Amino acid sequence: MKSDVILKIEQSKFETIAPEIRGKFQVLKVEPQDYDEHKDDEVFISLQKQYKKSSKELRDYLFNKRNK
Repeated sequence: MKSDVILKIEQSKFETIAPEIRGKFQVLKVEPQDYDEHKDDEVFISLQKQYKKSSKELRDYLFNKRNK
C-alpha cells in the first residue's frame, strides 16, 4: 500500500529551506493559526471539537480496517 508522509511546519520556516529541497514537497494546503483569534467563539470551539472527534474516528476506522 502506498502511503504519504504529512509534515507540519510553520510557513516562515518552510521558506528558509533551500529551493531545491522545497521543490521535492507538494504543498497541499496552508492553514492559518486560527485558535488564538477565535478561542472565545463558542461556535468555533464546538465545531473544532466535532472536527477533532470525527477525524480521530475516521483515522481509527481506517487503521482498524487496514489491520484486520
